[in-house]
Amino acid sequence: MKKTYLLSFFILCFTLNSHAQVEQIDKTEINLGVGLLPTIISSTFGIPLSVSVDHPFSVVEHMTIGGYAGYYRTSDNYNYGFGSYDINYNVLLFGARATYHVGHFEWMKWMGSDKFDPYVGVMAGFNYISSSIDGDNTFVGDFTAASSGPSVSGFVGVKYQLTDSFRVFGEAGYGISLVTVGAVLAF
Repeated sequence: MKKTYLLSFFILCFTLNSHAQVEQIDKTEINLGVGLLPTIISSTFGIPLSVSVDHPFSVVEHMTIGGYAGYYRTSDNYNYGFGSYDINYNVLLFGARATYHVGHFEWMKWMGSDKFDPYVGVMAGFNYISSSIDGDNTFVGDFTAASSGPSVSGFVGVKYQLTDSFRVFGEAGYGISLVTVGAVLAF
């Protein structure tokens, strides 16, 4: 329960921190994503979903940097003749992202609209993974473990502008998940 409150507090603080855009001084963006196909731990049951939030801001024309946080939780239950056990995993990824927006190049004009914003980028971050096993017999007892380490990844994506303050995006790359879709809120 403490971890849930801590994660909620971090995401709230992360999203309330505002940086002005260089290209659009009065705009701040928050990207909220839902990921499919987790990269670190996968589950054998259910649909594995992750959540992520990142907050980019412009540093030079066509380039943004920002913070990123992603979370994924999964659990599995195993029943055997000698007993059963549950395995629970929590994965937390913090990082910094650098994104280069490529829609201004002449070879990207085939899209035919200024509402599309294709981009490529890299992320350097830190993974924290915790796991617990809850067993009901002497062969599989209860225990917990945790691990952490650096993470480096790349990604490609596209944003589509629906209104001045709302966009949708799709992204593929190695982060908290292989595929992420979501909304971009600008205010």
